[in-house]
Amino acid sequence: DIVTYHLGSDVEIPEVKIHMTMRVPFIKTIKVGPSLPKLLLDALILMKALRLVMRGDYDLIHTHEEASFFGVVLAKLFRLPHLYDMHSSPTEQLSNFKYAAFGPLIRIFDWIERSVVKNSSAVITICPALEDHVKAISGNVPQVMIENVANIVDPDSVPESDIATLKESYPELEGKRVVMYAGTFEAYQGIDLLVDCAKRAGCTGVVTLGVMGEAHRLTDSERGPIIDAVVAAARDDVTVTVGVSAESGRALAVRVQDAQSAGATAVMVAPARMAKPNPGSTYAYYAAAQEVTRIPIVVQDLPDQTGVYLDPAFIARLHEELPDAKYLKLEDPPTPQKITRVIESTGGSMGIFGGLGGAFLFEELRRGAIGTMTGFAYPEVLVAVHKYIAAGDAERARSIFYSWLPLIRYENSVGIGLAIRKEIIKRRGLIDTAYVRPPSPVIDDATRAELDDLLQALDLDVSDL
Repeated sequence: DIVTYHLGSDVEIPEVKIHMTMRVPFIKTIKVGPSLPKLLLDALILMKALRLVMRGDYDLIHTHEEASFFGVVLAKLFRLPHLYDMHSSPTEQLSNFKYAAFGPLIRIFDWIERSVVKNSSAVITICPALEDHVKAISGNVPQVMIENVANIVDPDSVPESDIATLKESYPELEGKRVVMYAGTFEAYQGIDLLVDCAKRAGCTGVVTLGVMGEAHRLTDSERGPIIDAVVAAARDDVTVTVGVSAESGRALAVRVQDAQSAGATAVMVAPARMAKPNPGSTYAYYAAAQEVTRIPIVVQDLPDQTGVYLDPAFIARLHEELPDAKYLKLEDPPTPQKITRVIESTGGSMGIFGGLGGAFLFEELRRGAIGTMTGFAYPEVLVAVHKYIAAGDAERARSIFYSWLPLIRYENSVGIGLAIRKEIIKRRGLIDTAYVRPPSPVIDDATRAELDDLLQALDLDVSDL
């Protein structure tokens, strides 16, 4: 038996019965993270679960996330084993969702979390960081770490030979009922959390399918659902810039049209890679985007990836002759110096964003950049530096930037920067897995230990910003 909220549609699963709570008319959706509606819905979950346990004959109680708070109590009352499925730390979740200022609440949740772990029969964790967290609370509680990985296998296409091999590998399971842990079936679940994090941090926009991420590892059929999910999560609260770079003007035009049809606010375009880059071909490429766009173009200057150098005079030409080439994402180091040259070439009429993981954010802003368009596991830091520069408090901006610079530097490690960033984001509870698509390298235990040491040494808190 599964007990869940009244939201969503019932599904048929052999030998499984789904018990939904009573319908609450004024709750039609539920946001990720802590909220008052969740308190009401969890209370209904408790009532439903209590009725079932009182009249049912169960072997154990298996709870997920905050349901463990009352699940462990029911297990004690009815003398049943309790299995705690822990996808995140409730205490850390409160901090991530800006409840860090409520000290008493944090302490209460910390006490509850520790009590649940200590009184559970076993704990399932989904990442090494949570595994270590549980061990720190109690090394005596049995636990297993089942790390979530991206759903890259179609279960309907698994060959019978693979199934036979699996059965041969575990003969002790023959004739026994097996419970398979499948994780989430929602492919884009983490996108809501990531976009909500950006909103809470004070970001005015988000970027999807950029160069730093895994856009180049996606098939064309995978791009659309991701754009749709980001636009839906953004609502009208933040702008959405979609990376549409391609290897030809024709392919670029199609991607621009797809992005703006999906509701993108702007498109980001890096030059196409060419054996012999030349200004004429690059200009024609950007002109192809201009012909079809109805939204602003962000010119991405990233010669390290594209092999195409954009001279400040050429950038000024794109800005002057293509009406929608209104912004520049400058990632051609040394970026502060080039910002000055671009401003001189454009007369300051082109909005310039920094990038490169925020490594030179403080200097870029002081040189005249209007913001940054980059990834960092703690966007709150980038927002704070921008806020204080805009307010004329360079000293406070410098202090924040220099305090976080060691982590910014480490996260920018060439080759494994994406894997490090995803590991930190996972530790923040915003994604379930730090999996990266091959052939991108994953971080090893030594790198993870270095990251642990760095985070412990810094001991920084975004609530202080």
